[in-house]
Amino acid sequence: MTGPPKDPTRDRELVDSLMNSQGLKIVCGGSTSEMVARETGVEVEIEQNPTSLIAPPRYAIEQIDLVTEGAVTLNQAYNLLSEDVDRLKEDSGVTELCLLLNVADRVNFLVGDASNQGSDDIAFRQRGVLTRRVLIPLFVEKLRQMGKLVTVKNV
Repeated sequence: MTGPPKDPTRDRELVDSLMNSQGLKIVCGGSTSEMVARETGVEVEIEQNPTSLIAPPRYAIEQIDLVTEGAVTLNQAYNLLSEDVDRLKEDSGVTELCLLLNVADRVNFLVGDASNQGSDDIAFRQRGVLTRRVLIPLFVEKLRQMGKLVTVKNV
């Protein structure tokens, strides 16, 4: 899951879709993780003493297998997705996301359509960070080329 819905009254619907899905549950995004925590009644915890020098720290939410920052993590994971997994030595949310996507047979994206003021900032474009509106279709294409069954639900 990445991104809250454009209509906040649909937050519960999106979180319920995630929580009722089978398989591993991954949340990418600060606002998204806050929404999941609020709707499930649990706290978000930030990784203490992250070891990566370039990847954002991970978060933790009870009953969610991986929780990461959004735009930067997704962009870095997309860039590394085709790399040999044996080269992914760093312990970070980026490498963990890549490893999980590499072993998955099926990937179901739950994508909120809310605007993200952070990743919509021009400074992100200057650094080559794509918005989720641009990046998710690229992820879908790359994952399908890797032989994965991919679905996308936009809310």
